[in-house]
Amino acid sequence: CSVPYDAYQNITAPIISVAEMKALSFAVVITPEQVGGFEAFAYDLFERDGYPGVGINSFGKGIWALNETTMTKYHSTEPYPEGHYDILLPVLEVGNLAANRPVVMYNGYSEEKRVQNVDHMLNCFYARNRTAAQCATITDVLFLVQDPTFNPAVLVMYPVTPLQNSSALTGVVQTVFNWDTVFSNALPGYVSGL
Repeated sequence: CSVPYDAYQNITAPIISVAEMKALSFAVVITPEQVGGFEAFAYDLFERDGYPGVGINSFGKGIWALNETTMTKYHSTEPYPEGHYDILLPVLEVGNLAANRPVVMYNGYSEEKRVQNVDHMLNCFYARNRTAAQCATITDVLFLVQDPTFNPAVLVMYPVTPLQNSSALTGVVQTVFNWDTVFSNALPGYVSGL
């Protein structure tokens, strides 16, 4: 079950503002067999909630990834070949939609740095006697797909489970920070040139 887009924006806006983060997103864990059903659900959600253009790319509707050689978007339907898990991790909802709209439907399990982090988180989650809270992770420095130019960023990832089944991973909450914002807000105003 997802939260209506307006409600998600209203819930995340104050958190993003107070924490001075770039975004707060929710990505769904799906298998390749679930791609078609998930895409139909997602675009129905966007349309129903009044966001008909969200998640549409140059190739049309669908989960997408970025070819790191050509820097072109493509329809992503398969897991990352070197990943440990047979999953995709498309971003369904994102706060601060005006600045983060391009990331909607991005497969977070399609790029090496993110995949390494997700694998680490999932290995932790599926280890015996581990809770979701013990398995939060932070990525290496990334170039965010929604940023037009490089602005060093990190994602803090936290596994999401159903309330009644804490052993089933259904999604990932991602908190996104740009390092320049973190450092400039942590230092006194007279420090410049960071």
